[in-house]
Amino acid sequence: MKTKIIATLIFVLALLQMSYSQNSLDIDRSKVLSVGSDFTPPASVALMRGDFKQIDWKGLENKVIILDFFDTFCGTCISSMPKLQELQNKLADKIQIFNITWQDRPTMDKFFNENEYLKEHKVNLPVIYDDKELFSLFPHIGKPHVAIVYKGKVKAITFHRSINEENLLALIQKGSIDLPLKDDFGKGDLQSSSDSKVIAGTWISRYQDGVPVQGLQIKRDSISGQNVSTVYNRSIFISIINAWSIIKPPTYLRLPQRVDWKVRDSSIYHDFNKQGEEWIRKYGICYERRDFNHVSDSVQARAILNDLHSFFGLKTYYSTKMMDCIIVEPCAVKENPNLKITNGYKVTGSSGIRLMIEWSGKFPPVLDKLKSKEILYTLGSFKNLEELNQQLEVYGVKAKYGREEMEVLVVEEN
Repeated sequence: MKTKIIATLIFVLALLQMSYSQNSLDIDRSKVLSVGSDFTPPASVALMRGDFKQIDWKGLENKVIILDFFDTFCGTCISSMPKLQELQNKLADKIQIFNITWQDRPTMDKFFNENEYLKEHKVNLPVIYDDKELFSLFPHIGKPHVAIVYKGKVKAITFHRSINEENLLALIQKGSIDLPLKDDFGKGDLQSSSDSKVIAGTWISRYQDGVPVQGLQIKRDSISGQNVSTVYNRSIFISIINAWSIIKPPTYLRLPQRVDWKVRDSSIYHDFNKQGEEWIRKYGICYERRDFNHVSDSVQARAILNDLHSFFGLKTYYSTKMMDCIIVEPCAVKENPNLKITNGYKVTGSSGIRLMIEWSGKFPPVLDKLKSKEILYTLGSFKNLEELNQQLEVYGVKAKYGREEMEVLVVEEN
């Protein structure tokens, strides 16, 4: 089973790489449009679905045109299509959404014929397939990727979460809109305005428009010999977590209960409501550190953590807290000849059991009192603790609700 899962992951990653490389080669920079550019549509496109036989771009000039680039490997693209269809239905006299893909007609036919999720939500937006021309105007690496055109001008190149009724109506009313810029080829540079004589130091800034999101990276610059540590457009909390993950690699999922907030307003540190780019634009940070200390990543991460603490008036540390939890512990083996597990997963040790329980999203954090390391467990799906225990008890393991001291990360303002 494990071999099968790994092989499947390799295959999916290969397909994803094919998707990206298809869209990243031979970019003619002279064709690339930016916000404010005139939009000259392709002379012809390959079109399917929706209510169009062909596109009269001139006739759409007074509508907001949303070009939504997707492919069948992009789960986020697919899950967002019903929302786009709802927008199209509601604002039909004001907007026109096109799904755009580099993939061919047979692939699209198969995808839409077999996707029950899209059928259930009655998704029938027009699709431009076999696209090269529109991609050349709006090149990108990651999908979804969205371009907004209004009255012949590019008004935004942005993220899928920015496509909502409020933003589109604001564009129609004002004629312009300021949305987060998605530029997959952008580069962060916090030192451009610094004294050119400065050769080392730490820089920190607010959100940088057009710079791709990047978690903490620690690299050695082969030319200068410096350690270069960078974070771009991430939350303060995630940046701190990135540093802690290098200092003290986690052995459990960091569920919300595992963080003890001792701050006035935790919402400025972390995007709890999953607002995405709009939240990051308001509260995100960029960080760069250059130094000549040749130290281990864990020591470097400690220096980065100290920077973040100092800049933002925080201290973070590990402690314990009493909380509701699931306790995994040994029990007497209970044979169950009627137990049948289909599509099961093989997990190693009690840490694997803990992760599977926490990944389910149905339970509080898990306290592992079993501490097994080598045993291979096969577990199938479960809706509740009773169903899980039917599977665990054949191995002499049980899970129960309890209340115990659990490790937490404390985030405290000075």
